[in-house]
Amino acid sequence: MAQNLMTTCSKKHTYPPARLNGQATFPGVPGIQREYIECRHLAAQYIYDSLHNEAGKVDLSHFSSVNQIAQHVKTGGTEADCEKMLRDAQEAYLIKTDDLGKLLKDQFQQIENESQNGAGVRSLMVTSTNHAMAIRLRVKQHPQDVQKKIYVVKFYDPNFTDTTVRCEVDNIDKLNTQTLRQYIDGDGQHDPHYQRYFDSYEDCVMVHVCSRQAPEQSPLQISQGMALTCRYEELSPIVMWHLLRNNLAGELVKLFEKFTRLDAARQVKLLAAKSPIKIPGLFIALECGCAEAIRAYGTLLKQVPEKTLVWHIITLLKAKGPDGTSGLYFALQNGHAEAIQAYGELLRLVPEEALAYSLADMLKVKHKYGVSALDVARRLGHDKAIQAYEAVVDEFCGVAANGVSQK
Repeated sequence: MAQNLMTTCSKKHTYPPARLNGQATFPGVPGIQREYIECRHLAAQYIYDSLHNEAGKVDLSHFSSVNQIAQHVKTGGTEADCEKMLRDAQEAYLIKTDDLGKLLKDQFQQIENESQNGAGVRSLMVTSTNHAMAIRLRVKQHPQDVQKKIYVVKFYDPNFTDTTVRCEVDNIDKLNTQTLRQYIDGDGQHDPHYQRYFDSYEDCVMVHVCSRQAPEQSPLQISQGMALTCRYEELSPIVMWHLLRNNLAGELVKLFEKFTRLDAARQVKLLAAKSPIKIPGLFIALECGCAEAIRAYGTLLKQVPEKTLVWHIITLLKAKGPDGTSGLYFALQNGHAEAIQAYGELLRLVPEEALAYSLADMLKVKHKYGVSALDVARRLGHDKAIQAYEAVVDEFCGVAANGVSQK
């Protein structure tokens, strides 16, 4: 533990903390299983609360029981709220987990530069491939010295639902050596969680600087699509996964020249972009509706030598999770019409013979338990997504040897 890191619970009288991640549910639609309130929803609600309080304070009693969470998180932590928060972020970074302290220092300096009195609040969404967390930063006046400031970090891990980790320093240089592991595990002696969130080879994390008001155009938007404010230089399947999941088409386009210089085996591994739990990057891009990133993915896919691509393109484009369910299933269930259209564009890259053999499986939108994404989409009113899916089926059904039967 860093000397200046104080891992004290905000609500000491309720220790041990509540562990209610994934226990509460959102209001449901008749006939469809209710959606569980998970880490990304809890983190988004924490950020929403901090951004809508002048002092950035969050009342953690709203996160202390299943009923409280169910009532509160629907005000700012729905799936749509999460995606909007990321889409409207002022800044976005892909950093090494060991460099979190450096980023916090930079954010505190920005708060001071943007405020007349040097005080202010910022909120950050922090995401690995399988977990979401939140950070609240506050600069306040030193109580004994008007020439000094106090820098307060509140770290919220939704697996400890009604508590935060607090760090307070009067010199931001002390933050430089802090790591994300320290905020998650503290001294590492009591039920460490860092290794549950980050595999041994997963050393990077996405950080979005969230804004209270949506900008007319995202500051992250460039001509080729969304791009990061900054990222570290290494290129790995995990980096690709984050770029696809966060619809960072601009970053994928920037990789073009570097990607073309790689050997074919390395190219295929990067395009698989599998997380530690074997979720492909294309799967998560479809699930989250990242149409621009899917199209940029196609640009990279075309750079793989044909003799290599023919052996791998079907597996890559099936984009199936560990249980065999495809990303296309979730794109349809979630109503992502444009992502489905972009997926159809990828299918045009498949050689006709291979497509004829595999198309029925590639366009299958049934869960392993028999639930049809088409049925779910109809009940939820996702008409445009249904039309997009049916257009893809109509375009390719003449190619398939056995056709596609999903309707």
